[in-house]
Amino acid sequence: MKRAVVVLASDELQSETLCAMLTEKDFRPVPISDPAEATNSISETSCLALILDLDSISATNIMLRDLKKKHDITIIAVSERKLHPELAESMGSHIFASLVKPVDPDDLEYLLKGVFE
Repeated sequence: MKRAVVVLASDELQSETLCAMLTEKDFRPVPISDPAEATNSISETSCLALILDLDSISATNIMLRDLKKKHDITIIAVSERKLHPELAESMGSHIFASLVKPVDPDDLEYLLKGVFE
């Protein structure tokens, strides 16, 4: 059974790109575009990881803290920017890793294998 990974991105092209990478690396992507859907998608799929596109989703420290607390999920952020000062708390305690776009499929696979093993 393929391991499920939620992809939270409202940019359709970015979501499709990340989902294609995950499929190629033998993961099962679960694309969602609305942060409000995250809790249900995580619960329904029993996934252990969430990829969050910080460029298309307005994430807050509170949102990320709640997701992490409620689901004990590993959050991997992707963004064109290296720094997100508004998410300093989350970067230090709720986000497992951050990748700069364009995302290298091998880097993503390496991080996810660490989560699932």
